[in-house]
Amino acid sequence: MLDKDTVLDASRKGNVARFINHSCDPNCETQKWIVDGLPRIGIYARKDIAKGTELSFDYKYEAMVDKRQPCFCGTSVCSGFIGERKEKKTATASATSSAASKKKGRVGRPRKQSAV
Repeated sequence: MLDKDTVLDASRKGNVARFINHSCDPNCETQKWIVDGLPRIGIYARKDIAKGTELSFDYKYEAMVDKRQPCFCGTSVCSGFIGERKEKKTATASATSSAASKKKGRVGRPRKQSAV
């Protein structure tokens, strides 16, 4: 998401970066820059990446429909769904959060949009 009204979607058109996969434990990150007055997204290494290693970044996907996108990254910190964070909660905190969500008619916890 570039701003509240603009979302990047490379499903129809894009450069080679459109083939970088999502990971819940990525080796790259996205950064938003303004270049000559226009917004641009760059892919930057978060750590040293060995030659031949697949690049990945966190899509930070926010579903606009009720169906969540399953995540198949296979990392030890995988949340199971793209855009969700795997959090360690106590049983009490988890039960409280679950009860609050049901009370508000939500499934899962509310997601916050983060700046890229």
